[in-house]
Amino acid sequence: MLSLLLAALAAGEDAVEAAAEDSSLFELEFTGAQTVTTEGYSRQFQHIGVLGRIAVPPVLVLGELHLQNDDRYSEGHEGGYWLGANGTLEQGGLEVDLAPFSLRAGRFTFSDEVSSPYSLFVSSEDLGAMQLAFDVRTSRLFYSTRAIELTRDSARGYPDRGATIRNYGIKLGDLRVGFQDVIVYADRVFDAEYFLNPTPGFLLQYLKRSPGTPWATDFNHNSILGFFVDRDRADSYLYGQILIDDINFNRFIPRDDLVWNPDKIAWSLGGTRSFGFGTVGLYHAGATMYTFQAYGGGRIGTATDTRYGYTYYPDVEYDLHGEPRVIRLKDNYVGYLHGENNLAFMATYETDLRPARLVPLVSLSSSLELTISGSKSPANPWHEYNDFREYGEGTRLLDEERLETRVMARAAVSAPVAGWRLSGELGLGFVVNELELVDVPPDLAGTNNEIRYFSPGTTNRPIASLRLSASYRLRYGR
Repeated sequence: MLSLLLAALAAGEDAVEAAAEDSSLFELEFTGAQTVTTEGYSRQFQHIGVLGRIAVPPVLVLGELHLQNDDRYSEGHEGGYWLGANGTLEQGGLEVDLAPFSLRAGRFTFSDEVSSPYSLFVSSEDLGAMQLAFDVRTSRLFYSTRAIELTRDSARGYPDRGATIRNYGIKLGDLRVGFQDVIVYADRVFDAEYFLNPTPGFLLQYLKRSPGTPWATDFNHNSILGFFVDRDRADSYLYGQILIDDINFNRFIPRDDLVWNPDKIAWSLGGTRSFGFGTVGLYHAGATMYTFQAYGGGRIGTATDTRYGYTYYPDVEYDLHGEPRVIRLKDNYVGYLHGENNLAFMATYETDLRPARLVPLVSLSSSLELTISGSKSPANPWHEYNDFREYGEGTRLLDEERLETRVMARAAVSAPVAGWRLSGELGLGFVVNELELVDVPPDLAGTNNEIRYFSPGTTNRPIASLRLSASYRLRYGR
């Protein structure tokens, strides 16, 4: 009997020690919000979000679901079940962190290498996508490869589409220099060679498609590349980034028989600096006309467009209850959120305040943004033309008689109160010559050329939005 008691005590001690070493964690975070706005399809709507995490290092399992009654998408189960709400799957997948290596599989939001509201290769909008990602980071170098799903088994007739995004770079103290590339393919969702082979994508694309070889593929893919440099210090962050979708080499190797095609280039630069009163940020970005758009090639020997623009959807509209609805540009671009034919400028300010001893720490953030946009389309390669040469050769940027000008100011505040996180965000602005969808001329040919495009209109109006939200987190474990 005594031996059994001693054994039980020993087992109890082992269990206590195991529990002490157990770093597993289960979290549930609930968010509720009320929005009043002049934007979208509903002037006021509610939102509920649920985020769940199970962490058993080195493994993290994550799931996130949102419900909102903003009349943006159709109600779940074709109506009648979700009280008018539509649902979106934001995240759901598995992450394994074995530093310096990490692996992700599932639906996740993801970010660019540079920290900016105007990042070029991955949008700063934190959009979620199905993906498989491998990442390695050391004190001297970094490399990542990420395959994302764009469209698959589409009920709207979109072809299967995917993209692979890679980042290569070195670290020199607080300075980083990196190369970035993207391959977009419209004939499949995943390409193993683009994901696994670290050879830059533009070389892989041409080698895989080389005519006169037994391995030649029957599809053309879209190659995008660029570079960045950034410096991250305790009190400041600075960066510069460039993206090249297409470039005119005729200026480097002049030949009379070469077409002076438009440069399709985007750029971004800026950073932040911390002072005693808070952190100030200044940013600028832009993109020439036709950047990120789908064009050319398709199958070898044809002139069809395969819809391999750098967008989540090869379209600008969807049908809801028999009516066309616009896909917001910020929800469609995989990269730079303002897309082509645009200049953008932003100033930001952030700080933490404690007005009084008994008042919790309050986080404040604000921004003031000016954007100037001309005609653009995530899906139609040349807007109102069959080919860019109908307008004239060379690069275009904001060369239209009428342009959209948008000024937007935002201020947000959040604070912890009795276990809750309470937040509020106010946005005020004005838009002149607002972009609107317009029809293409009836003589345009080709599937994508028939897609409507955005063009500056004649509408001038104020913009206002107010969002109040509260979130609460339940935790079990460490």
